[in-house]
Amino acid sequence: MSEALPRFPHMAVYGAEHIQLGANVSFNNFCHLTATADAPILIGDDVMCGPFLVMNTGDHGFESGKQKIRDQRSRRESIIVGNDVWLAARVTVLRGARIPDGCVIGACSLVTRHNKLTPYSVWAGTPLRKIGERTGHENPDQMQSNSSAASKPVGSF
Repeated sequence: MSEALPRFPHMAVYGAEHIQLGANVSFNNFCHLTATADAPILIGDDVMCGPFLVMNTGDHGFESGKQKIRDQRSRRESIIVGNDVWLAARVTVLRGARIPDGCVIGACSLVTRHNKLTPYSVWAGTPLRKIGERTGHENPDQMQSNSSAASKPVGSF
């Protein structure tokens, strides 16, 4: 995990050793991240995370009414966030979610493993809906950048 996480104020991080950060990742106040060895969080370069972001790679089993929820097996899947992504305030990203390069996720949105996001698109809401596209990304060699870090793929989408 990057040395950067501890300097962000008021963050709750569980399983920090299972969180991989790219270059120039920023978190705002009160973000909450949970990852495990079998379900890490992978975040690409130049990702901005707004306040009160939640990322959780697991959830509770609850199918059986004959067994307490706390005693049922949890389900875990990795979360992958590409490069040049903005996750606005109060976004929740749940197990198995894949957010490709260039995406913007609007405030108070929920991203799940069921969402099929496309690169350089803008999404918002609960349920999540595509509300726009980012333009000009067709020629990445001409993209302006304030960072010197080279962009690299984080996961396949």
